[in-house]
Amino acid sequence: MTIIIELIIILAVTFAGAAISIYILPMVPGNIIGLVLMILILSFGLLKSRHIEKTGDFLLRHMPLFFIPHCVAVVDYIALLEKQLIPFLLICIASTVTTFAATAFTVRFVMRVQQHMQNRGNS
Repeated sequence: MTIIIELIIILAVTFAGAAISIYILPMVPGNIIGLVLMILILSFGLLKSRHIEKTGDFLLRHMPLFFIPHCVAVVDYIALLEKQLIPFLLICIASTVTTFAATAFTVRFVMRVQQHMQNRGNS
């Protein structure tokens, strides 16, 4: 497919997620709903990954560019960050450690379940 059609497909799913968020599920962000919609569409085979592959690869390659405006906007809040630097750093460190720990425990649990299922299948 051409890149324009691929982009239209991705944007349509994104806008559908935003619409669902506005009109049906206002407590869930539209981008999350759009992501879940895309996963469901791909999982059920309504759309093949090759149909959005070129545009998806392009967006992934250039993803850091989407974060530059937000990083630059932090400069507007330098005075606030200076006043709250220690709590901010502690929260960042604590959330990072918590995320790593949760990921490690989840991976360990899934590996145990897979091993258990594999052992059950072999016996």
